[in-house]
Amino acid sequence: MSAARRLPAELQAPPLAAARDRHQPVAGGPLLTEPTFRLGTLALLFSVGCLAALALGMPALTVTVVPLGLWILWGLVAERHASCEVSLLLDRERAVEGDTVQVTILVRDATAFQQVLCSLILPPGLLIGEAPSRVAVTPSRSGRGTATLTVRCQRWGVYRVGPGAVLAWNSWGIFQARGATINAPELRVYPVTARLRRGIQPAMTQVFVGEETSRERTNGFEFADIRSYQPGDHARRINWTVTARHGEPYVNLYHPERNSDVILIVDSFADLGDGEDGTLTCEGRAVAALAVFHLARRDRVGLVCYGGVLHSLPPGSGSHHFYRILDNLIETAVVESYERPTLRLLPPRSLPPHALVVAFSPLMDRRMIDLLLDLQGRGCDLAVVEVNPDPFTPGRRDAAEAFSQRIWRLSRSAQRQELWRAGLPLIRWDHSQPLDSVLVQLNQMRHGRWRVRA
Repeated sequence: MSAARRLPAELQAPPLAAARDRHQPVAGGPLLTEPTFRLGTLALLFSVGCLAALALGMPALTVTVVPLGLWILWGLVAERHASCEVSLLLDRERAVEGDTVQVTILVRDATAFQQVLCSLILPPGLLIGEAPSRVAVTPSRSGRGTATLTVRCQRWGVYRVGPGAVLAWNSWGIFQARGATINAPELRVYPVTARLRRGIQPAMTQVFVGEETSRERTNGFEFADIRSYQPGDHARRINWTVTARHGEPYVNLYHPERNSDVILIVDSFADLGDGEDGTLTCEGRAVAALAVFHLARRDRVGLVCYGGVLHSLPPGSGSHHFYRILDNLIETAVVESYERPTLRLLPPRSLPPHALVVAFSPLMDRRMIDLLLDLQGRGCDLAVVEVNPDPFTPGRRDAAEAFSQRIWRLSRSAQRQELWRAGLPLIRWDHSQPLDSVLVQLNQMRHGRWRVRA
């Protein structure tokens, strides 16, 4: 995807509620202490020294092992008051793909420990930046200490940073404590949006003011036609050139500027690919880019995530609604299910009349094909963008895998032909291709000026 950019200034994140807890606690309690290898060594030396003094009848020999006994005694006393609390803090809760987030490891009440080692566990989609994933914190006399890690956001989604594994050494070296951080803060990574020059032109518009040219002929800005003057027409709409030529008044008609309802459908039945890129990742970036474009044109945008779990967001407008779309989008994941969700499960507001429905799908599941045919049968203004899954398929290892991939491509080609025969405007999109060019070809196909052949 080219021309990648961050979220626009007019669609900045709304302030979070002050009462919301930034770091929701997870399974992590007090650190569990256990003896170290040094304790066994010291106890062995002390015992050997005492037994040697008794066996040899040399009381002076016990003087050499008294410091070892005092060392063990003070270590046992300090172990009773040993407590340590390690938590993770993020410099922000929301980020965009490619951003770096600072993770602060905060150590508290570690007066009985000499050093605290924390190893951060990250889910796929987040990577450690410059610093290593394991850091050592030396607490001060007050028992507090901090260390910072840099985390890079590779893929959009909702992540739990941590929990981190904690290992603390007693200042006397007698005991060590193991456990985990008391929390795992949530990080919401939004997809990178591409700058689109033109979206998809809807067939029908709504009644509110927008930037789409309506087919109606009334007050507006774009010239439509000329007709004879009728009672009630405004005098400023009179075409004086035509009136002087015909000897009777004529008025100009214009196309009004209206808005439209755009419903974006994400196919979450399958996600081919791993790591930073995949079919679902490309779908999310395309949906975010199209949502930014249409919301900037004062259109109402809704979202339907169709997969193992069906959830939807009714159309809305404004920057707050844009972040509602992103929050629903980044929570979309592939859930294995054999159920066949239907449109009857959607609220009526999620699919309003005369709405433009744009579906992004790799066309790998038959249930998505049936949904598109159902929408076409309902008379919806439908446009389909097929996310090409071929770049994400693994390489051919032997003749059997090559044969199976050929059958798989032929099956998908047959499904594509079925949608074209049903009259659906469908175009394939490779993630390395700019989304703008695909939308231009899709608009031409919808107006009958361009056709795709398998």
